[in-house]
Amino acid sequence: MKHPNAYFILAAICLLGFRAAQAQNDDQEAARKIAEEAIKIGAVDYLTDREFKIDGPQFVATARAVDPKEHVKIELREFELLPGRADLKVKIKALLRFDGRVTVDDKTSDIRGEANIGQLVTIEAKYFVDDQGLHVDAKATELKFSVAVRELAPAGAAGGRRAFAKIVLAQLARQREELLREFNDWQAAYQRNLR
Repeated sequence: MKHPNAYFILAAICLLGFRAAQAQNDDQEAARKIAEEAIKIGAVDYLTDREFKIDGPQFVATARAVDPKEHVKIELREFELLPGRADLKVKIKALLRFDGRVTVDDKTSDIRGEANIGQLVTIEAKYFVDDQGLHVDAKATELKFSVAVRELAPAGAAGGRRAFAKIVLAQLARQREELLREFNDWQAAYQRNLR
């Protein structure tokens, strides 16, 4: 998989849509807690036992989530549940262990380490229930990233942890539109398969 940080949100939105429909008659705070729980369950399920391929101009690696049950953190920053619609902004962080190569100033170095990868995503989800079941049309409209490198070996590779974090962040920013399109295409296909 090409974009490790984006994928775990994909599974989460499916659970979110289902749970939001269940909570439409409950109060806003109860629905908010259900949404947080659903996103965490989806993220943990998606990240468990998966290897991700990262392939960019400066950084090529494989990555795996480190104990997702313990290290996935969810912060629902904005949440509004309306009849037939949920608007949310959620920050999801996961600890990933990576092993690969980085290139800086035409010099390539083998590297390994761990980083907290964060994603702040704005999602608009429309849903309704009919005699055929739940229908969800979720669309990610905004996506921002954060990277905090916890460990990097060798320590000075790519100019150190902060410089390396900037390389990873720049790569994710370059792929932003592709990640949004990928999420929205996946969501549409997922809903077609449910019908």
